[in-house]
Amino acid sequence: MAKISLHYDGNVYKIPEEQTETSIGRNSGNIKNDLNIPDGTVSKKHFIITQKDGVITVKDLGSKNHTCVRDKVLEKGDSATLKHGDTLKVGNTELIIQIDDQPLPKGEKELEAAYEPPIDDGFMITDEEVNGAEPNDEPEIILDDDKELQLKPKNAAEKDGKDASPLD
Repeated sequence: MAKISLHYDGNVYKIPEEQTETSIGRNSGNIKNDLNIPDGTVSKKHFIITQKDGVITVKDLGSKNHTCVRDKVLEKGDSATLKHGDTLKVGNTELIIQIDDQPLPKGEKELEAAYEPPIDDGFMITDEEVNGAEPNDEPEIILDDDKELQLKPKNAAEKDGKDASPLD
């Protein structure tokens, strides 16, 4: 059995290798899918992916907004063979098929699927860190006596009684 992963909206769902049929849709009430896609345009029972004799297929289960494979619409009950790198569109959600941990095709969709939020590298300065700044004050960048850049709220130099020179 092939290892199948579905990449969507920055998530990855790995189909268990021993599983021959996987249901995908939007969970609601007593309807549960192997993969829940919480998108109102995805039907409760949208499609299934099956794996038999080395062939991987997708079958639309009569979804209202259809299942598209490689930009071709599947009608109710229609099936299509899936291959590595294929894109499935279900409602407003796109899924990329990865088989046997092969690298995903380069491109915009791979970047979206692999997106990770940026890490705080310590360069962000909050209003609280700017001595006495109100949330809507625009700070000025100044060069202090030690020739280091500092952020100060506007008019802070006047409040401190210091004569600070703003950078140009």
